[in-house]
Amino acid sequence: MATLIPTSRAGSVPGYAPAVRLLVASLAVVAVIGACSGDDALPAPQPGPVQTVCLPEVCVDYPADWDIELGADFISFTHPLGAAASVGRVDMQGVVASAGQTWPADAEETMQAFWALLDELGEADLRAIATTGDGIVDSEGTLDNMRLWHRLVMTTAPMAWGAELRGEDASWSAHAAIITGSLRLVGDP
Repeated sequence: MATLIPTSRAGSVPGYAPAVRLLVASLAVVAVIGACSGDDALPAPQPGPVQTVCLPEVCVDYPADWDIELGADFISFTHPLGAAASVGRVDMQGVVASAGQTWPADAEETMQAFWALLDELGEADLRAIATTGDGIVDSEGTLDNMRLWHRLVMTTAPMAWGAELRGEDASWSAHAAIITGSLRLVGDP
């Protein structure tokens, strides 16, 4: 599936393809999860007590009923009812270049490029995007009949951190508000 993203477009930057391939691979897993889930999916439970997990640069909150896997520069979350979430580094320049757009780009333009890439991979529909003005962009939409919430937090361009949650339907929005909405740089309130 990584061959769907051109790596030799004019203006692209060599070496950014691996980060984009990782994004494509994780989205392929999401598509498989979505294909395996049926219309009889259970609605999300109300979030319970919240815990916090941190990497050296970022922290994120999550409901205690989620399982987590902590890596050197990523966090994966899974819920017993099938929703999944992740936190990881985002190469903004790689995203923008892979979408065939021009770098430099701000956080909102990067988020638009992210959704354009998703649309190339499947049926993506960006429903809402909000910028806080301090390098944080929240977005929400659908990807292959699943709901997707995403937050991008800029650090030093071209790098950023991203948090996303994928769930069967809008009932997962309270979980997304906790996980994606709480992504913050270490030292930020």
